[in-house]
Amino acid sequence: MATVAPAEVMRRIRVAGGLGIIGKYIGVIAATKAYHPGSETDISRKAPAIAMVEAENEEFYTGKFLEGFGLLHVQFPKSGCRELTEEEVKRLLQTEATVGPFPSGESIIALER
Repeated sequence: MATVAPAEVMRRIRVAGGLGIIGKYIGVIAATKAYHPGSETDISRKAPAIAMVEAENEEFYTGKFLEGFGLLHVQFPKSGCRELTEEEVKRLLQTEATVGPFPSGESIIALER
């Protein structure tokens, strides 16, 4: 299954003018493992979820989940992340920015592979 690099996903979002994305984000990933920065609290997800990336180093991406409480500067271990598939990128580009759950009530990430 073809995947799309995090920076390419962000480029496509900016070209489409989608999601009201502000300039600080450099990429988009699917993440399961996540830690709140101040407390080191594990805020991982059971299933992969879309995360917006604002920075990265050798071990972690830093950013926030697209869906959820809106916690900032979350640490995503790279070992618990993956690139989005083409299908996931298409669904993401068709999504409108909302407060709360997505209108369909479904996640962008397909739970079945």
